[in-house]
Amino acid sequence: GVSRYAAPNLKLQFADNDVLDLARLFISDFEQRTRVPHLDSGAVDYQEVHINLAISGSPEGEREADALAAKYPYIKRFGATRNDIFAAIENIVAQRQASPDGADLGDDLFLFHFSGHGIISPIQKDQGRTLFATSQSRRDSGLADKDSSTFDSLELRDRFEGMPGNKRIIFEACRTLSDPPDATAFDP
Repeated sequence: GVSRYAAPNLKLQFADNDVLDLARLFISDFEQRTRVPHLDSGAVDYQEVHINLAISGSPEGEREADALAAKYPYIKRFGATRNDIFAAIENIVAQRQASPDGADLGDDLFLFHFSGHGIISPIQKDQGRTLFATSQSRRDSGLADKDSSTFDSLELRDRFEGMPGNKRIIFEACRTLSDPPDATAFDP
């Protein structure tokens, strides 16, 4: 979740909260399922969870992300630069491939949730793609053209495509950085 950007005028109030809320949901569910014996089947429907939090947020959000990572061994904390976000993805892939029992990962679920700014790519050859802003993005440079502070939807698709298992991707991002008077809703 990216609430805080290099350019203060891009600041969002609740993007980090969106990601933290989802993490708390998974934590609560996992902790409850692993503590309470299941009478009907005797087994938990999943044995492990890995949560990588890439956040650039409010001081409160940053403290909470750090506290969650300190409390739960299955949570890792990352920044929200382009490199940090890709490192978080690569780390999850590595964790999934290092299954202690060598089990097939084909039934795993991978969930990627991005909350922050996005913009329709202004580059003709990248038409239709969405650029996602990272904590290093600035309105005056990185979002006018694809650069090292952004990543696009095709890059994500390419990173996820070879992954075994089920994949779900959630984007909570507009596709414009301003509200021009002639703006209309995006309808794919």
